Amino acid sequence: MAATVGLGEDLLGRRPHEVSDGQLQRACLARALVLRPRWLICDEMTAMLDASTTAALVHAVEQYRRESGAGLLAVGHDRVLLERWCERTVHWGDLAADADADADGGGGGNVAWGAARGHRATCVSRS
Repeated sequence: MAATVGLGEDLLGRRPHEVSDGQLQRACLARALVLRPRWLICDEMTAMLDASTTAALVHAVEQYRRESGAGLLAVGHDRVLLERWCERTVHWGDLAADADADADGGGGGNVAWGAARGHRATCVSRS
């Protein structure tokens, strides 16, 4: 799994403080993918990472999704990335409004679940 996310064997014995942020994020992704989840919830997965590391992580997630059919809920501030990555994006404020309407008995259902249950990628933008 380490090779799938772009980690070399030389990094496998290091402690978290001995690797870069990108390497640490790749290790976290590998740890999640080894469990073979049916759903991936990626909350700020690429925050504070350079463009090449972001692209590598998105590629690893998409490769896993192609092979497994897993669904994806991605949450982040990078609206451009989210719009390119996902079939549907929803602004955080719209989700909050939908939840408020549900609590009052007049809502239209859970927006994120409605889009994700078909194993499509849904993204929530916080910006």
